[in-house]
Amino acid sequence: MCEAEYGVEEVEAARGIFTERLTIGAIPFAGVSLLALALNDLLDAYPQTKVEIRDGRYEPMLAELRSGKIDILYGVLRCPPEIEDVTEVALFRDHYRIVVRRDYPLTRRGQLDIKDLIEYDWILPGIGNPRRRVIKLLFADSGSHPRVAIETSSIPAHKAILVSSERITVLTKSELKDSPDQLTTLPFESLAPRRPEGYAMRKDWKPTLMQQRFLKMAKYHTEAWVAAADHGSEPVSWPTKPIT
Repeated sequence: MCEAEYGVEEVEAARGIFTERLTIGAIPFAGVSLLALALNDLLDAYPQTKVEIRDGRYEPMLAELRSGKIDILYGVLRCPPEIEDVTEVALFRDHYRIVVRRDYPLTRRGQLDIKDLIEYDWILPGIGNPRRRVIKLLFADSGSHPRVAIETSSIPAHKAILVSSERITVLTKSELKDSPDQLTTLPFESLAPRRPEGYAMRKDWKPTLMQQRFLKMAKYHTEAWVAAADHGSEPVSWPTKPIT
């Protein structure tokens, strides 16, 4: 934070206006739709809060968490066991699906096998991303691998490329919910399970009341989404009344 920002906050504090901050590290492919719902509710309750979301790869974000530069690391949990000063809280487990555009040629076939998937180009996430290993494991016993011309960790880029091409990739169930008319899944279930999604924090972190509120809202919206998904439908929105 620059000195000018500190000065503004000091003036506001003198007037009885106190600003709190929440800094979140979001790794690629994090469930940002649920994160957004929790943040919107937080700002309704604490309108003076300033929220910063930093995007980046897992390892640099973990280092920033441990050094106190961010408060929470949000996304797929994968903290190494040798890291003893960080604790993880699982919120939900999403599921991987093989995804293509709605009118994709393979959607007109019956039973699919791994050879069918090798015939087409794939999109891979960046190096180090867990789902990249999931895709590689899918073809591990086939003796060959599909052609990969595009690598990206951007979900919007994945979707835009899928809609406009005959490429294939792996997305999660929650990532598909915003594109039901454009994208569909292939009937192929042999994918490695996805790690739980949630947040990590320092073990010695003492969240303020505002930060505690955010954690409660993250849990609330996650449970609502999971309950709706278990019943076969996802709500457009959920109640946002205060939770104590």
